Amino acid sequence: MTEQSSAQTKTADRAVVVTRTVDAPRELVWKAWTEPARVMRWWGPKDFTSPRCEIDLRTGGTYLNCMRSPDGQDTYSTGVYREIIPLERLVYTDRLANADGSFVPPSHYGLPADTKMEALVTVTFEDHEGKTKLTLTHAGLPSGEISDMAVTVWNQALDKLAKSLHPFALAATLRQQMDEVGVVVSGVDEDVASRRAADGSWSVKECLSHLQGADGDTFLDSVRRFLDEGTPEIDVEPGVTHFDASRQAMTVAQLASRVQAQYRAIADVLAGASAEDLGRTAHIPLFAQTPFGDHPTLAQFVGVISGMHVAGHLEDMRGRR
Repeated sequence: MTEQSSAQTKTADRAVVVTRTVDAPRELVWKAWTEPARVMRWWGPKDFTSPRCEIDLRTGGTYLNCMRSPDGQDTYSTGVYREIIPLERLVYTDRLANADGSFVPPSHYGLPADTKMEALVTVTFEDHEGKTKLTLTHAGLPSGEISDMAVTVWNQALDKLAKSLHPFALAATLRQQMDEVGVVVSGVDEDVASRRAADGSWSVKECLSHLQGADGDTFLDSVRRFLDEGTPEIDVEPGVTHFDASRQAMTVAQLASRVQAQYRAIADVLAGASAEDLGRTAHIPLFAQTPFGDHPTLAQFVGVISGMHVAGHLEDMRGRR
């Protein structure tokens, strides 16, 4: 998945409104706002980290977020969830706090003493052509410098949110494809699955064998090498079925199960990866003639695996049924 996002912002009537289209499914964007481990991947403006997030996701429940500046200063905020409509709408209050979750005055963090103590944040989530339209309204802010700063902070934070979702989106696509593998091979006759097409195209079982790679974990090992080694050299073998005697003796279900296990494991690795991890590169000579060149990033490599390798053979197998 290529990250694409657009944003529109406006400040009026003591409210900041930010609209952003995020290139990820709505379910993933919702989780990024409601699961502590995912919130900590993006909370705060550029170059800030989030070492702590606690969420009691229910109407009347509270949250406590911390953002840490590059020089190590922590800023806490807390509030109460007033409205929760899963996958559609969050409404919560927003106040400055200390590490215990107790309210503190704005002056505690160097803000003007007359800054309003409590604001109200409303976030809506809408499906939009396979992406998510996110609209955030931060009401109760004074016009001028504070509101302008809020616009900058939210836009930088949402940039980070979009990047944080990329690993999850890649993982979700692979998991969906593995579910499709199960559907495609369900009920397929063994003789039919072993037979090549009239034009010599691979059989269903050969496609499944090829998806496994030479040793059954070929692509999983490659993904791990991106993360564990400094620019590893990875050889990719196109056009080889690896359909040896041991695999010929397997049933379609057995071959499919091995494929699903490997690619779901890749999805698990991706779900635990950071946006920075996806930028790691490897030397893959086979990719030299692609738009990525022979040093693709992990995100580009997985995109090819999913968008061409798996998707292509899924289509081939549908045609062999």
